[in-house]
Amino acid sequence: MTKKSKKENIIICSNSGCFSSGGVEVFIAFLDQIFNDPDLCSQYEVKKGGCHGFCEVGPTAIIGNDKIFYIQLTPEKVETIVEKHLKKGEVVEKYLYYDVINQKKVYSYDNIPFIKHQQRLILKDSPFIDPESFSDYQSSGGFTALNKILKETDTKSICQTILDSGLRGRGGGGYYTGEKWLKFSEQISQPKYIICNGDEGDPGTFMDRSLLEGDPFRVLEGMIIAGYATMATNGIIYLRKEYSLAIQRLNLALEKCYQQKILGQSVFNSPFSFDIKLEIGHGAYICGEETALLASIESQRGNPRVKPPFPLEKGLFNSPTLINNVETFANIVDIITQGCEVYSAIGTEESKGTKIFTLSGNIKNSGLVEVPLGVNFQHIIETIGGGYQGRTQLKAIQIGGASGSILPAEFITEEVSYENLIKIGTSMGAGGIVILDNDTCMVEIARYYTAFAQEESCGFCVPCREGTQKIIGILDRIIRGKGLDYDIVKIKTIAQVMYETSMCGLGKEAINPVMSLIKYFENELKEHIFQKKCRAGVCARLVRYYILEKKCIGCGACKLRCPVDAISGIKNQKHAIDGSLCIKCGQCYKICPVQAIERG
Repeated sequence: MTKKSKKENIIICSNSGCFSSGGVEVFIAFLDQIFNDPDLCSQYEVKKGGCHGFCEVGPTAIIGNDKIFYIQLTPEKVETIVEKHLKKGEVVEKYLYYDVINQKKVYSYDNIPFIKHQQRLILKDSPFIDPESFSDYQSSGGFTALNKILKETDTKSICQTILDSGLRGRGGGGYYTGEKWLKFSEQISQPKYIICNGDEGDPGTFMDRSLLEGDPFRVLEGMIIAGYATMATNGIIYLRKEYSLAIQRLNLALEKCYQQKILGQSVFNSPFSFDIKLEIGHGAYICGEETALLASIESQRGNPRVKPPFPLEKGLFNSPTLINNVETFANIVDIITQGCEVYSAIGTEESKGTKIFTLSGNIKNSGLVEVPLGVNFQHIIETIGGGYQGRTQLKAIQIGGASGSILPAEFITEEVSYENLIKIGTSMGAGGIVILDNDTCMVEIARYYTAFAQEESCGFCVPCREGTQKIIGILDRIIRGKGLDYDIVKIKTIAQVMYETSMCGLGKEAINPVMSLIKYFENELKEHIFQKKCRAGVCARLVRYYILEKKCIGCGACKLRCPVDAISGIKNQKHAIDGSLCIKCGQCYKICPVQAIERG
C-alpha cells in the first residue's frame, strides 16, 4: 500500500454500546499494532469516534478514506486486519457487514443499508470525531454557530430564527422551541436558568445518552446559544447517575470549554458570560417531568408541582427557567449554521427537521435511526431496520416509551410526524420504537408498561399511585385465567379517573398502553377473559401445546429440547406431549422444523 501525504484514520466507536462488547480492547490492539510499526505509524492514526448508531454490530472500526467498515471485532481480528488490510491492501471480507437482503458484503460505511437510508443531521459527525477532543469538534465546524450569533445584537432575532425553523421539542411534548425561547427571553428577572434535561428513562430509549457520549460539545454549544438568545447566564445539565460515560465526557468537555474561554466570563471575548454545571440525578423516572426535575435539583423529593405557574416564569429557585431536552439543543447548531430555510425544508408542514429514534424488538437491524419527520413506519422498520427476524410477522408497533401507545400492524404505512401521530391517537414521546411480533402477548406487554409506570410513580397523588396498582391487579388476574366479564369496563373507568385527576403527565399517560390494548387488541383481551386462551403462548396458565399427527415426522428435535421429558415417541414415529408434565416453556414450538406443534 502506497504511503499517503496525510495520515488516514482508523476510527473505533467509543460509545458505551461498543465499549461494553470489547471496544476498549479493540482500540488498544489497534493502537499497539500501529504504534509499534513505524511504517504504519506514518500512514495511520488510531482515534476514538462517537456513536454511529449501529450498536448491535460493535465493536466496529472505520478504516481509511474509503471508510472500510469492520464489525464485531476482537483483538485477534485486529491482527488479521493489520496484516492483510493495512500492510498488503487486501480488505478482509469476512469481517465486513453482510447485507442479507441483497446478499453481499458491504465495504464502505456509507453503503451500509442501515446508514445509507437515513438522513443524518445530528449524527452526521459523531462517528468520525473524537468526543473527548475539543480540536476535533472545532475542525469539523464546531462553535461556528456560536461565533456567528455572538455578532448578533438583536438577540430576539435568534429566537425568531429557531421559531421560523419549525423545530419542536424532542423530549415528548412537541412544543415549538422558538416559541418557548421568545417567551423566556421576555422574562426580565435574574438569574435565569437554561436546563438540559438528560433524564432519559423510558424502556428502549438511549438517544440522549448516545448524543452526550458521542458529541457532547454540540449539546453544550446549543445551550450556550440558547443562553445568549434569551439573556440567561446559567446552564445546568441534568443527567441520570447510570450514564457514567456521558458524565465523564461531559465533565471533560466542560473543562475544555472553560479552558478555551467558551464558557465563563466573556465567551469568545464578547460581553456575554455563561456558566454550565452538571447535576446528577439518581435514576428516578419521574424526574424527567420538568417540575419534578426542578425539585430534584433543589435537593427536594422529586415530586411534580401543580402548573401554572410554568417554569418559564417561575422555575428553579423561583426564577425563570427554560427546559429543553438533549436532542433539542443538538439541533440548534444546524439551524444557525445552515439557516432556518434549509432546516425547515426537511420534514412536513408541522413537523420540521429530523428525529432520532431507537429501534429495537423483533428487528434485524436495531440501534439509533435518524430520519426526516414525515417518513412512514415501513421505511424505518423495513428499509432501515431490514425487516423482521425469524418466522414470526409484525403484530404491533410500540412508540413513545412507557407512556406511549401500541399500534397494530396495519399502521405500518402511517406517517411519523407530530400531527399525524396525534391524529391517530398517539404521540411520539421521546422516540422509542419497539417492534412486536406474533409471539408477543398484548395483555402481558400492556401489563409490563403499566407496571413500569407504577414502579416509577412518585406516589404523591392518589389516582396515579392507586390507579396503576388496580389496573395491574386486574391484568394479573386475567393472565392467571381468572378474568371476569366486567374487567374491561372496570379498566376503562379507572383509566378515565387517572387521566382526569392525576397531577402530572405520568399518571395521565400511564393508561396509554392498556387503553391501546382495549382499543386495538380487544379480541385478544377477550380471549384471555372468556376463552382462557393466550394466542401468543406467553401466559403459561392459558396455553397448551400439542403435536399435529399429520405433520409430525418423528425427527425427535422437540424431544431433545424439552427440559422436563414431557414428549414421548421414538425416531420416525409420531410424538406426543404429556400435558400433565409440560411446563409450557415453548421450546418445542420454536424448534420444530416442520411446524407440527401448535399452541392453543
